[in-house]
Amino acid sequence: MSYIKFATYSSVWFKNKYNLTNIKSQSVVRMKKSKQLAAEDWLKLALETLDNEGIHKVNVEYLARKLGVTKGSFYWHFKNRETLLKEMLNYWAETLTTDVIQRSRQSSKDAKETLLKLMTIITEEKVGRYEAAIRAWAMHDETAKADLHKVDEQRLKYITSVFTDIGFKKADAEIRARMMLYYQVAEQGIFLSDSKEKRKKLLKQRFTFLTRK
Repeated sequence: MSYIKFATYSSVWFKNKYNLTNIKSQSVVRMKKSKQLAAEDWLKLALETLDNEGIHKVNVEYLARKLGVTKGSFYWHFKNRETLLKEMLNYWAETLTTDVIQRSRQSSKDAKETLLKLMTIITEEKVGRYEAAIRAWAMHDETAKADLHKVDEQRLKYITSVFTDIGFKKADAEIRARMMLYYQVAEQGIFLSDSKEKRKKLLKQRFTFLTRK
């Protein structure tokens, strides 16, 4: 047997014995998967984990394990856990408050239609699904508390302005806005057994009640 044939045979035997070819392939797959993950993937999982398991589980090692990737993917998008938590709050506020407000304004012919559209989005898309978890976290975290306060103020200011545009005086508009906020926050955290049909029926009744002069 020539040296070249022997060397080739030995290399193949060594790789097969120790499964090095497969290890390399798995490494490449993990690396590709890590690079394919966007920051939003981490943020969505972080929110779900916060809601289902608590803030202590929102850490690099645990999230990476759930995503099936190495921690390198995390550090591609975030500096550290503190950065992740801050970005998670920003993502929650942007997607479930700011974006919802903007969408409620689109193509609305008047303030009543804007309000109904807003209430429909909140109910059908379960916008308040992370409320309980965020508020529980905010009770013992100053950053979360401050961001939650900003979101609450943003929501109250916007909804009050919608009721004002409908024709209510400022004081009446604010009390209606508060009633709506209290209900929307509680509905998805307390009345879990309500069917989709019941939620739709209650939405219409709530809209009629809040806009009645």
